[in-house]
Amino acid sequence: MNEQPSNTKNIIIAVLGVLLVVSTALGVYMARKGPIMVSKEGGKELCEMLPLLSTPLDESGMGSSPYIARDICHFVFAIEKNDPTICENLKTGEFKAQCYATSASKQNDPSICDNAPIDVRDKCYSSLAQQTGGSAVCEKIQRLDDRDNCFSNQASRMGDAELCTKIGNINIRDGCYMSQANRDPAYCGKVTDVRMREDCKQNVMRR
Repeated sequence: MNEQPSNTKNIIIAVLGVLLVVSTALGVYMARKGPIMVSKEGGKELCEMLPLLSTPLDESGMGSSPYIARDICHFVFAIEKNDPTICENLKTGEFKAQCYATSASKQNDPSICDNAPIDVRDKCYSSLAQQTGGSAVCEKIQRLDDRDNCFSNQASRMGDAELCTKIGNINIRDGCYMSQANRDPAYCGKVTDVRMREDCKQNVMRR
């Protein structure tokens, strides 16, 4: 029963620890370099001063990358300075994708994801779709299941069943229609799997 509060406490302590390290590094850097630290190169130098972490941020392993503190620092500079090229400095794939996506969302420029490194490009498109509520970028995702999940998520978010027709994976498409049936029971009829179709109808009847 006490596990959840304990996890929350550990996360808070870890975040406070990161903030303490960042503020300490900031003070040291300012003492050495002064206001130059607001420049792109100064910001990079400041972030690289942060130590690598040797323990995970929480028990689930989230934030277990040793570069977490540096990545957060680079992320902040990239967004505050409207400079997505700073995202290149991030080491953790998930954070790097979020960095490019947040920059693209803030600047209303999907081409920022186009120019992201290939290993995080699909994640950038998926994250951008979630942040902006648009489905057009889903088309650009190369990995098929990720593209289908992007369309399914946007269909649920926007209440647009037409997006379900863009999904190639039958199971994901059926799940998309089941989600749409919450607002219109007729969509249960579009579910191809017999068992899922019956489950859909029963779920609608229980409402």
